[in-house]
Amino acid sequence: MGSNREKVSLVRVCALVVTIAMSLLAVVAISGCSNEWQSGGQGEEQTVNGYSVAEYNSDVDELSAILAEARSLYNRIEAMDDSAGPSTNEEVQEYNSFVEQYNEAADRYNAAAKAFVEKYGEMVDGAGSDPCDPYAIQLPSKRDC
Repeated sequence: MGSNREKVSLVRVCALVVTIAMSLLAVVAISGCSNEWQSGGQGEEQTVNGYSVAEYNSDVDELSAILAEARSLYNRIEAMDDSAGPSTNEEVQEYNSFVEQYNEAADRYNAAAKAFVEKYGEMVDGAGSDPCDPYAIQLPSKRDC
């Protein structure tokens, strides 16, 4: 009987070790970009100009959100222009409000794009000081982990 108990204990220990190993692998797989390693196997995180890929992708998302806001406001302005323009005092005020909001969004995008260029050393459309059609801007692609 002692032999069977030893086998059962050994099986339980092996099962526990396998469970712990699988749990650790699952945690690493779920953790995403921040724990991925370079394909070179050097044990270093993947980076873009010294910043993590996750941070880079987050900054691309921020640019995208600001650009989406600018595009939405641009569409509202264009819609008002297409309908013979604002004619009442209320419509003029609304139009001017959209223009102000658009200009603020464009300034925020421009500042974020400039910061992106400085941080990652990559050019980004709209990082200049000249106004630009928000639909002409191509954002950088996100990086794979």
